[in-house]
Amino acid sequence: MQPRHRSRKRGRDGTGMPSLGDPPPLRNEPPATQSPLTQPDCGTLPGVPYKKAPLSELAKKMHPVKSPFESTPDWKRMRADLEHGFQPGEGLQVLITDADRAKYRLPKRRPIARCIQAYLKAHGMTYAVRSFRRPEGDYFQVYAPQARRAKSA
Repeated sequence: MQPRHRSRKRGRDGTGMPSLGDPPPLRNEPPATQSPLTQPDCGTLPGVPYKKAPLSELAKKMHPVKSPFESTPDWKRMRADLEHGFQPGEGLQVLITDADRAKYRLPKRRPIARCIQAYLKAHGMTYAVRSFRRPEGDYFQVYAPQARRAKSA
């Protein structure tokens, strides 16, 4: 009896025949020899690209990646207002239209909100960020969160 569907998998040599290499080892069978790359101290071997190190010793990017949103005049005005500060009852708002999105090659809404949040976090500001979509475009709001009131009995 033939199988309903023929397998379309090809062997390593591309002929359609399975390769005749060694079968894979069983799960419970230990490896015959350990290579120096699988040893736990392989980070100390010379010329091996893998290294286990604390975060402070890991390599960093050569230059920080700048978001396209940071080149817009709206962000420059918002950043100036953030550095100046504002009152708890106030907030800042930016509207990004589809024309702005095409002009500045802006990503979707969430990466722009994350860019604003990263700036606030990097500068130790405790403002909240809210973003949402309307027919006019994407709105991004930065405001000082107000303390929650206790429920009265």
